[in-house]
Amino acid sequence: MALLLLPLSACSSLAGQTLEDAWGGSLEVHREQARKLPYASLLVNAYGNRSLLVLAYQAGEPGDATTLWQARDQGTLTLTDGRLFSTAGFGRDLLSLSRTAPAAGGRYRVSSHWQEADGADHRAQGLATWQCHTPESVSLPLTTLALERCEETVDWQGAGTSHNILWRDPETQRLWAGTETPWPGAAPVEWQVARPWW
Repeated sequence: MALLLLPLSACSSLAGQTLEDAWGGSLEVHREQARKLPYASLLVNAYGNRSLLVLAYQAGEPGDATTLWQARDQGTLTLTDGRLFSTAGFGRDLLSLSRTAPAAGGRYRVSSHWQEADGADHRAQGLATWQCHTPESVSLPLTTLALERCEETVDWQGAGTSHNILWRDPETQRLWAGTETPWPGAAPVEWQVARPWW
């Protein structure tokens, strides 16, 4: 399987924007790159690195599935059940990001573990809430789908609040795109499914 890193145009946070706006106004260049690649792929913007990653590994069952995505330069991103779990090869790396099952009232615990480029190790915990909205038409690299905009708010203990946005199929519950802040004060990691693996 060929692994490659393809440059993408600059993008910004998805808060208050459509996916197309955040990825530089037109996704045509990105669509063509993904269309030519015969492998499952993600468009990713992580810590200033913009690339098209391909699926390198998949394990588990729905609800606990893990996928590992890799770029030509060996940078990797791992999703667990469609959510950001870890990164490697970006300088500052997410070592793990986990969530507990929702408790009464719908709140759940989020735990993050990350490492700075100098090797400094950090951990944070927070309480989160999740709310999804009516489906809307969303343009992705190779398709347009009616997806729910789901908002996750994480109140980090002693470290402020972060807001994550995920785009979910209302029937299958599969996630097609996301903007996730992996730890307090971190730049968001943005990703979109180009060619699905399911």
